[in-house]
Amino acid sequence: MKRGLYLFFLLMSCQVVFSIGVIPSSYNLDFRPNLEETYQFKITDASQQLELKLEGDLSNFATLDKKTIVSGETFNVILKLPEEIDIPGKHSIFATATEVSGTGGNIAAMGRVKGLIIVNVPFQGKYINPPHLSISDTNVNEKTQTRIDVQSFGTEDIDELYGVIDVFDMEDNKLASSVTNVVSLASLQRVTLESEVDTTDLVAGEYKAKGLVFFDDQSQETNEALFKVGELNVKLNNYTKEVFTGQINKFDVTVESGWNNLIKSLFVEVRVFDEGSEVANFRTVPEKLDPWEIKTVTGFLDASDLDPANYDIELIVNYEGSTTVEKGSLLVKRREGEISPTLLVLIVVGVLIVLTNVYWFLKVKKKKTPRKGKKKKKSPYGLIFRK
Repeated sequence: MKRGLYLFFLLMSCQVVFSIGVIPSSYNLDFRPNLEETYQFKITDASQQLELKLEGDLSNFATLDKKTIVSGETFNVILKLPEEIDIPGKHSIFATATEVSGTGGNIAAMGRVKGLIIVNVPFQGKYINPPHLSISDTNVNEKTQTRIDVQSFGTEDIDELYGVIDVFDMEDNKLASSVTNVVSLASLQRVTLESEVDTTDLVAGEYKAKGLVFFDDQSQETNEALFKVGELNVKLNNYTKEVFTGQINKFDVTVESGWNNLIKSLFVEVRVFDEGSEVANFRTVPEKLDPWEIKTVTGFLDASDLDPANYDIELIVNYEGSTTVEKGSLLVKRREGEISPTLLVLIVVGVLIVLTNVYWFLKVKKKKTPRKGKKKKKSPYGLIFRK
């Protein structure tokens, strides 16, 4: 009990510290021999004074203009790089701000934030970072656009740079190829290589592409990129399977676009059949459908005149002058606890029979026992009383 009270008062005496922020979160720069530069950071949302220090593998090439700071103030990191750095790649300097514990017996929850300076040190000679391939979705009989983003990370310029993109189906069968433009690339610079792939011989579906980037006498593979070839088609994925009789029901239909363009207007017509005869129909609200979008469209079915049963239904998806037709079934049922009209009539008739018999019984009870030879009289519903 005493330990619990101690912990309670300990927590009550703590000063709450919210998430500390730093602006900007990072700087990214390419190495230059003997570079001298100043980088400014600002601390936000700190509740107490903060101590500053430097960390990271290049921290010995940097200094701070302050040792402590409060929220809302700025501080500077002064960077002085050497003539060369032997190890290529990304190197880091962290400017760490740590909250100082409170005074006067209060305990402060410690908070810490780090501002980052990244120094990119290039490789000797001609070198590129792993190139990134992206390819856009398209439609049947249209061309698709490819992009390969390349960054030089070497000390020497590249005279000739280009890429070759191959397209495969999902079983890795090669189906098409394209070649990008040819460019030169200066040391530590970036470039985007572009090309088009003709999809004339491709059917609608999902495909993948992979590239190989050639630079002077070297080459490097790209990532694998997926893309889709579409056609004007909307697939019906799902629809409401059960509704209740005696009311207007919300009816949802989920559709999926297989086209790489906007469908400006789409609606679904729903027809309900009982033994081949149409007994109800309605339309969903018209909607737009973005490329490849899956969306649920909504309409309302009036089942006031439908008896509980299984019905056949037909769903017709209308879009851009085309249709998709699906057939299915729909269960119309009563809500739990609801009494059917037939059962209700039987209950009423039964109650009337009971009340009538009770009436006859009470009426006879008030009269004397009939004399010998007196005729018996029957009630309308079968009970026999003496008059």
